[in-house]
Amino acid sequence: MLYVFILPIVRREPYSGLVDSPHVLAVNRRPVPLHPTGRAGEFVVGVSYKAWKPLSSLHPTLDVDTPLTFDILDTWAERSIGACKYHVAHPGGMAHANYPKNGLEAESRRSALFQPFGHSPGRQVLAPAHRSLELPFVLDLRLSRL
Repeated sequence: MLYVFILPIVRREPYSGLVDSPHVLAVNRRPVPLHPTGRAGEFVVGVSYKAWKPLSSLHPTLDVDTPLTFDILDTWAERSIGACKYHVAHPGGMAHANYPKNGLEAESRRSALFQPFGHSPGRQVLAPAHRSLELPFVLDLRLSRL
């Protein structure tokens, strides 16, 4: 499970009028159910996804969801205005044979999994959201394909 902490620039406080914010955070073209943390302008969500495809697994017919593309979509123009990608393993195929020696090396390995570019080009139409009643703060990408 990946926990995403959204900064205030992604989504402002909900409008009190009839028009909602035109910007939506999407993961792999699925809208993310952002929930307030109690601080003004901060929201949080959990994303559950299938990272690997082993031979024997709970859902053997489902493909992997990686890399995860986090897009900020403008729903009025139906375009992505910014994005980043998250990879489960090093995007260059680099495999580490041993554990990190210190915190700096561990942080550099984690930061290599994120790419601050790679938005989804072209017209973006959001897939229908699958809301879980058991876990309302989690976007489960596996269940949205069943």
